[in-house]
Amino acid sequence: MDVKGQESLPASPGEAWDLLNDPAVLAACIPGCKALHPEGKGAYRMELEIGIAAVKGRYQGHVEIRDPLAPTAYTLHIEAQGAQGFLAADIPIRLEGRGEGTVLTYDGTAEVGGLIAGVGQRMIAGVARIITRQFFDALARQIAARPAST
Repeated sequence: MDVKGQESLPASPGEAWDLLNDPAVLAACIPGCKALHPEGKGAYRMELEIGIAAVKGRYQGHVEIRDPLAPTAYTLHIEAQGAQGFLAADIPIRLEGRGEGTVLTYDGTAEVGGLIAGVGQRMIAGVARIITRQFFDALARQIAARPAST
């Protein structure tokens, strides 16, 4: 399944980079994230509780920031498994300054399997859009809540 889109962020590329690399911000923004534990530079163990249609469950996984090129690009690698199935994704992310803000572009792929896959690709694609929207809405709240620069 393709995972791609573009978001405008009211922050400089450096500010956006810092937020997207902050484990507390990531934990607050990832829908269903119950815990995010550091495992090394840019790598985290993740606990999720999320549902897709009637298939709800707990998942254990890893999030890793690969090939960082501060403050313009990295690849977000995600793996999660649970009794209901699995998710694996590699999503290259680019940050480009535009005016006083940043355009974040993402274009990657995700695979799902197990009971989750049984709900159908159209349903999964719709849920992926909802989860992505929830992530960026939460990120916008994090940006709005950050202390003003002096």
